[in-house]
Amino acid sequence: MEPQYQECTKHHRFNECSNQIDKIEEGGGKILAVKRAKNRELVLIYRSSQLIDADPDIYAYVFPQEPNTKPLQLAVYVFYEVEKKEFFIADIHIHFKDYNKGYGSLLMEQLLQIAKKENIKVITGNISSIDWNHFERIRHFYQKYGFSVELDYKKRLGKIKRLFSF
Repeated sequence: MEPQYQECTKHHRFNECSNQIDKIEEGGGKILAVKRAKNRELVLIYRSSQLIDADPDIYAYVFPQEPNTKPLQLAVYVFYEVEKKEFFIADIHIHFKDYNKGYGSLLMEQLLQIAKKENIKVITGNISSIDWNHFERIRHFYQKYGFSVELDYKKRLGKIKRLFSF
């Protein structure tokens, strides 16, 4: 097993983790990292394609601590404007019950690493009215990662932006 996957060997769901890595790689995907969330759950972070311009989305496969519990699948969906060297975050898909466990941070950290590697100039995105009931949490999350956040409380919408100078 590759050195970056060693975290799998320390987990009681080692066989599941190893099988999921094989499945991702056999399907043409790329493992970006194997990390632990705040609650110590094992998280596989991957892309479904080796080619960044084909599919820049980043996925997380979370192995809960409890045996016989179904793993979670989370994602950050990204559009990549190759000519402009821009990412647009379409959505960070995490279920409400799974907020504040560090999954979004693990996904965002990988997105920022990819942005640096690909010399991305800017990452933008919209905050939709569907997120209105947790705008302040969203603002805190994006600001923690260096994004400017503009919220329009009247329209219940927002925009995020982070410029890079590599």
